Amino acid sequence: MTGSGLRRYGKVLAVLAPLAACGHAERSSPGASGSPSDGAAGSQAGGAGAAAAGGAAGTSATAGATNPSAGFSGSTQATGGAGTSTGGVAGGKGGSSTAGSPVMNAGGEGGEGGAEPALRCPFGSCAPDDMTPCKAWTTCAAGSYVTQAPSDTQDRACAACADASFSAAPNALGCIPWSTCDASTTQQTAGSATADRRCVCHQGGAAVTLHGGVAACDCAFGTWGPSCSLTTLAVSAPGRCALKSDHTVSCWYADGPLPSGQFASISSHCGVRPDGSVACWGPNDDGRDQIPPGTFASVSSGNENVCGLKTDGTIACWGLGTYGRNDAPSGTFKAVATETQVSYGVRANGDLVSWGTPEDGHSSPPAGKYLSVADGWYGTCGIKSDSTWTCWGQLADLLSDPNGHEPVQAVSTDANGFCWLASDGSVDCSGVEPPPAGTYSSISVSDDLVCGVTTDGKLGCTGNSQPITDTFTDIELTKTFGVCGLTVSGKVECSQLALDDPNLQGVTLQALGNGVFDGLCGIDKNGGGFCLGEALADLKLLSIAHGYGHECGVKADGTLLCWGGNYAAAAQPPSGQFTSVAGGFFNSCAIRVDGRVACWSGQDFALIRPPHGAFTAISLGFAESAAPHRDFACGIRLDGTLSCWGDNTSGRATPPAGTYTSVSVAELYGCAVAVDGSLHCWGDMGTMPAPPPGEFTSVVSSSYEVCALRRDGHALCWDSFSPP
Repeated sequence: MTGSGLRRYGKVLAVLAPLAACGHAERSSPGASGSPSDGAAGSQAGGAGAAAAGGAAGTSATAGATNPSAGFSGSTQATGGAGTSTGGVAGGKGGSSTAGSPVMNAGGEGGEGGAEPALRCPFGSCAPDDMTPCKAWTTCAAGSYVTQAPSDTQDRACAACADASFSAAPNALGCIPWSTCDASTTQQTAGSATADRRCVCHQGGAAVTLHGGVAACDCAFGTWGPSCSLTTLAVSAPGRCALKSDHTVSCWYADGPLPSGQFASISSHCGVRPDGSVACWGPNDDGRDQIPPGTFASVSSGNENVCGLKTDGTIACWGLGTYGRNDAPSGTFKAVATETQVSYGVRANGDLVSWGTPEDGHSSPPAGKYLSVADGWYGTCGIKSDSTWTCWGQLADLLSDPNGHEPVQAVSTDANGFCWLASDGSVDCSGVEPPPAGTYSSISVSDDLVCGVTTDGKLGCTGNSQPITDTFTDIELTKTFGVCGLTVSGKVECSQLALDDPNLQGVTLQALGNGVFDGLCGIDKNGGGFCLGEALADLKLLSIAHGYGHECGVKADGTLLCWGGNYAAAAQPPSGQFTSVAGGFFNSCAIRVDGRVACWSGQDFALIRPPHGAFTAISLGFAESAAPHRDFACGIRLDGTLSCWGDNTSGRATPPAGTYTSVSVAELYGCAVAVDGSLHCWGDMGTMPAPPPGEFTSVVSSSYEVCALRRDGHALCWDSFSPP
């Protein structure tokens, strides 16, 4: 039966059982490509088109000639039939026998899948049969959401938002719960079916809304909590953790889920509770969770072991005990420190003793009486009984004078340098950059981060992996700047970019661009383009994306513009009008105004042939090795389902079922936020832990990290070494 005959039959069904709107007849799907068959048979079938009411299944290709004697007599056979009917595919190549050869060759490659069958109606309209005029799809107005995605044969179906939820735009895939005004705000406008609850800050009067989250005002850097009322008591730069004024711990790159409850002090990945018990977090391959009995006054958490000063003055060490660093001597002590192969203790009488194997630049400490000691990777520093400091080891050898001559409150050291906290609260450093100007009460140094707590409880940091404590409306991951967030006031904060970076001064954005490499782009409040270090403000854009050495944007007229490197034609976009663009390695994709996806670049032919149909969002994965034909992409269709294409290694192009609102794919895996706010990931995530529970609004991923934005506007990030 022909495709047209089926369409007439579909009309008869509609007469016998009337269907709502444009009806529910489905058109045929494109056929699949054939697979290689046995060469001895000398044939290869083309894939069959999917059977559906709109068109018959394509038939398998006719087999190629299979007479073995033809091969023996010196002829070559390679015949494949063509698939038939709407939705069928081209036939595969037949098997062949090389002239004069007694051996049959294997069948040829499978025929390529057929094109998508012709639509009954233009995009944006539908009709149940060929005899009915096409009508425009129904628009689900603000205050409702789509319950049935439209096609050329069925209309869009809608339903009203439930109480205490809203949709502000037409054809929303779901309704969003009203925001909650936190302690720093009060309600300005009540929520409705078409608008979120509006909240206003107590100070400054600026109205902020996070769309279905907790509306909160921007906190000053280093303050915490929904009302920005919590200050900082202590900080551990190596652990990327801070002890807040409510004695709870907050970590921005913690090695595992944090324990609940209060702490009196912290050191890297461990802390002492008010009752003297110790809790540690992170991977247990070093045995850090094997805490000995007893109560503790303080702990020092090193790279692979922990030493604690008990309340009776004795020292207990646990964890990986190589180099003898856990073999603490007997006696009573008043301070302890451990980091690498050597551990140190200050006895009650002020004597400084060490145990373990002194390597990596460590050496015996100078004689004298000490108050405290700080151990680092390539050197150690101590505060002597007169409150002056002295350092020894490989890093100290770089100092013109390894001895301080002025009293100090504290000293901290790690792989790259030292910092000293003077009696007046000022900080001086060698080998690392000091924290921002201010008066400090404590200081902590790691290999790439220096943090201190000011006398008024603020947190000040310089270097990489700085804490991100604000609430955000958008987040993005970059290789150079870490995780970047867009605050409710339009400021940009990045974990590995100084807050006072001159390129960010005076910059307020309405959206961040997507990208997976070393750039940071966005759209400013006036609609101008923004890429860090580039002057694009006069370029009015609707969307912007950053790829590998190239950027692309959708201009105000809907056309595409790309600039930068043009390897594999990555900066040569197609013509037409578009609504958004996404960047990958040497590939880019954009969504046309009718929802179809167009991809370009000559690097990966599988990637630049996206599936048929309309999409609302797309994300491009990439292979950092730039291996050809290894990239993949995923998108969200009109009905909220996921569709992926390109390389399917480890199932990365096979997304889970369900409906989603946000998707982001990386090198070998993808993650998406479902309509209920849950987070789902698929593909090969290596040692990356499973996504955390909770409700999220968006997700971004890279080959090394995943970040998701919670409904309250706070970002949660994790990687193989730092699970959520």
